[in-house]
Amino acid sequence: MAITPDQNAAILEIINSILSATGKGKRQFAGMFLELVDRAGWPEYYELIPEPRCLNAIKSGVEKGRYKDATDVYTDLSLVFWNAMFYNEPTSQISQDAKTLKTLLETEWKNKSFLPATRSSPPPSSAQKVHKVVVEESSAASTSSSASTPAPAPVSAPPPVQAPPRVVTPAVRRTPIPTASSSTSHAKPVPIRPRSHLTPEMDVDIMSENGQGNEAPTAIYRDQESDEIVKQLEKGLPRWPGLGEEGWSEEVSQVSLCAMSFGSKLIRNAQERLSEILHAVKSYKDVM
Repeated sequence: MAITPDQNAAILEIINSILSATGKGKRQFAGMFLELVDRAGWPEYYELIPEPRCLNAIKSGVEKGRYKDATDVYTDLSLVFWNAMFYNEPTSQISQDAKTLKTLLETEWKNKSFLPATRSSPPPSSAQKVHKVVVEESSAASTSSSASTPAPAPVSAPPPVQAPPRVVTPAVRRTPIPTASSSTSHAKPVPIRPRSHLTPEMDVDIMSENGQGNEAPTAIYRDQESDEIVKQLEKGLPRWPGLGEEGWSEEVSQVSLCAMSFGSKLIRNAQERLSEILHAVKSYKDVM
């Protein structure tokens, strides 16, 4: 169906609306879509995009009457934005601008009642269809579908079931049954303090069984026969002469003198032996 003059004027009006759309700072949204992508700089773009399009070429074709059907104009305009959204990252500025202008195209086209109905999904020649990329449904389609489908009735949650109270059984303290070994008490052994032959003038610390020396030793009773045996044994033992005037230091001094005398004797014997060896070495003569 040929494009009527009214449709031609409406299409040019929509294209001008797209070209004049601006954002913050009067930035033109369509600035990146006016001309085709440079083939020398971006050869992979033409490998992925089957039908490249640009706004200036479409506007020129409408003005020169090259389009025979209004639907073809809409398809080419939508391809400009579908191509940009396919090739660029979804979060990129150019992809966001393409989405904004695509929404503007759909809105303006629907406002013109004498223009034919169009589709909001990618056209058959788009990269999305060729490469079989799943595209999210538009917000308008989702809104209409949600409005036509009644919302399910809310399902009431079942009342909470109260758990039965927890019965805590008090712990029963078990008393250990005493055994024969534990019930039988043994007499505490009493240390026997031997007779000492120390003189009364000597101070001797007497330790009791609990580690304290203030308590008096326990008295030991022996019969007469045991006393006689102990006396006979004590007579056979040599008596200790006691400490000298200098105490323990006198004995230590004697031991030190003995050690020094023994060491001097060893050194003297070593020196004499070394002299004999040196004399033997000097007097030795080789036999030819």
